[in-house]
Order: sequence, then C-alpha cells, then structure tokens
Amino acid sequence: MQDSSSHVGHRAFRSLCLTGLFVWWALCAVATHMPLPDGPGGPDIPNLDKVVHLVMYSGLALLFIGAIGGLRPPTTRNYIMTALVLAAYGIVDELTQIPVGRTADPIDWLADLCGIAAGLLIARYGFAALAPAEA
Repeated sequence: MQDSSSHVGHRAFRSLCLTGLFVWWALCAVATHMPLPDGPGGPDIPNLDKVVHLVMYSGLALLFIGAIGGLRPPTTRNYIMTALVLAAYGIVDELTQIPVGRTADPIDWLADLCGIAAGLLIARYGFAALAPAEA
C-alpha cells in the first residue's frame, strides 16, 4: 500500500513531466521550423542534424511517458501510445518544414524513431530507479 507522500511524489513527477513536455515540444517545433540561414550555418559535422533529431525525440518520449504514467512502471499501452503519437508527429514535423524553406527528410524521421526508442528505454529503466520503494 502506498502512503500519501509517495502519491504526492508521483503527482508532482507527472506535473513536472507534463510541464517539461509542453516546453520541450514547443522548443523542438520552433527549432525545426525556423528558416535556415543563407551561407554557412554552423559547424560542418556530418549527420549532426540526425543526432539533434535523436536527442529531441528521446526527450519528447521520456517526458511524454512520464506525463501519462508518472513514476509507475510504463505499461505496454503507454509505450505504444507514446511511440505512435510521437512517430505521427515526426511525420507532421517533417512535412510542415517545407513551407518555411526546409526539406522533409525521411532519414530525419528515422532518427526521430531512434530517439523515441531511446527515450522509452531510458524511461523503462530510469523511472524504476526514481520510484519510491514499496513498503
């Protein structure tokens, strides 16, 4: 049986994840929809954008699953819902970059999927370590 302090901790964690999700998602949307500058735009590191996509979507997955499940171990349903929502958003994200002069790259979407998988793995093992011990 859980005591009230673990219930409060669970709710606080969900609220923190939900707030973080809104902020992180907004930052990701702005970052992927800003027009690219003319000329050299930063360091010329091959596939750096793929790493950025992986990091953005792993953060989204981690925060999304934390917002819907809190500190409880994620359920199969939570994993599937998180993966489907974020995979669909990844497609929308790529396609809506076209009007602002960017390109829709299917490889970016694959990097998004890898990020989603990474975030879900972190949630699988990380949330268990954060959860209060059952008495």
